[in-house]
Amino acid sequence: MTIRSSLAKLLADPGSSAPAIVSTSPLVVVSYGALAEQTERLSGQLRNAGLKPGDCVAIVLPNSLEFLVVFLALTNARLVAAPLNPADKRGIAERCGNREKAM
Repeated sequence: MTIRSSLAKLLADPGSSAPAIVSTSPLVVVSYGALAEQTERLSGQLRNAGLKPGDCVAIVLPNSLEFLVVFLALTNARLVAAPLNPADKRGIAERCGNREKAM
């Protein structure tokens, strides 16, 4: 029995070509294997950028495939995801002050 230690590992089946995500606007189908590859690649980039397990990372994206990949990559890297509403620009600026960094 394989024990999966994160949400990203639970959802990722790197050997599967079965659809994991189907988006209708525009039509995009992402397999479990492709989702795992994208998630692993971004997780590595986040760790290489100097982020450490437990660090909090704000996500300011609309509901989308990109949001899901970022969220899964953060959990895979053992980072804390802090999703923020992209429509609330004033609130984001107030909470982040001058500390925000774009990645």
